[in-house]
Amino acid sequence: MMQLFLGAAAAASIGASLPVAVQAQDGPSSAAVAGPMSYWTLDRREQWMGERIAGASDRGHLSGVEQTHGVAELQALRAEHARLADRDGGALSEIDRDYLVKRIDALNDALRWDGVNPPAPWAAR
Repeated sequence: MMQLFLGAAAAASIGASLPVAVQAQDGPSSAAVAGPMSYWTLDRREQWMGERIAGASDRGHLSGVEQTHGVAELQALRAEHARLADRDGGALSEIDRDYLVKRIDALNDALRWDGVNPPAPWAAR
């Protein structure tokens, strides 16, 4: 029983430190979301969306039109992210970051994932 408890405590400790490590890798242009969802930096959201679009396309969960729209919008969003960060010396202003977060949320909301539209993992539940 004690081994089970120690194993669970070690796993929880590792899991709790993971978001901080990932957040540190995102760089200065990725202001973190305040609170418990700090793992979902803007860079991480963009990465997740790219992986979700690719995976859903591979499994046939997105139509060709939706895949094309999703990829194009994500590329435009990433280009805008880079342009805004470069304009401001490498870091996004809070207004620019909020604007980009709303765009990526709108992209998630616009795509039909196999006929349904589940919330993104960073969305309030």
